[in-house]
Amino acid sequence: MSQKSIDIKNVGNLAKSKSLIEDAKGNLIEGEDVPPTQELLKMAGQDLSGAEKVIANSEVEHGAVYTDDGKQVMIKTSHDRSAVFLSNKEMKAMKGKVFTHNHPVVDGVSLPFSRADVTLLHFTKAREFRAVAGKVAFSLSPPKDSKFWKMKESAVDKMLNSAREVAFASLGYTPDRIPFAKTADLAVALDKML
Repeated sequence: MSQKSIDIKNVGNLAKSKSLIEDAKGNLIEGEDVPPTQELLKMAGQDLSGAEKVIANSEVEHGAVYTDDGKQVMIKTSHDRSAVFLSNKEMKAMKGKVFTHNHPVVDGVSLPFSRADVTLLHFTKAREFRAVAGKVAFSLSPPKDSKFWKMKESAVDKMLNSAREVAFASLGYTPDRIPFAKTADLAVALDKML
């Protein structure tokens, strides 16, 4: 079945499928509507565990938002390997909820959270932030009284930069050599950072 012939009536408003485009300043912005991926359609109506099984090995990044009672609020894809675009309205809807998305497995390594993931968790005030990659699921859920929530956005970014430098330095990388780090080394550094 081709994507153009997919009937998404059962998916309803949950299916949010947009392309990503770059604006004149190089920022990623939401592009035109695109047909939903097979994974997006399979995620519709699934509980958290079911949705994560669907996207765990996908080559395209997908995301989903869930309430405490397991109700699926939103599913999303941007038809991109490394990003799911979320509008301001969608980010506000994530407050106090669980957000999950997938990371591609690179060279057999399941990559943990990116810096963007951690800053998005802080910005949206999601209750839990999850990333699945292959057979691995990562979860961030700082307690309500955590210092993390009281920090300013700039302080979170500064903390992440500092932690990244410490993690890479522990692996023997200098700032000029980081772009040449192996994927496995990057995963170790990111894991140490978090």
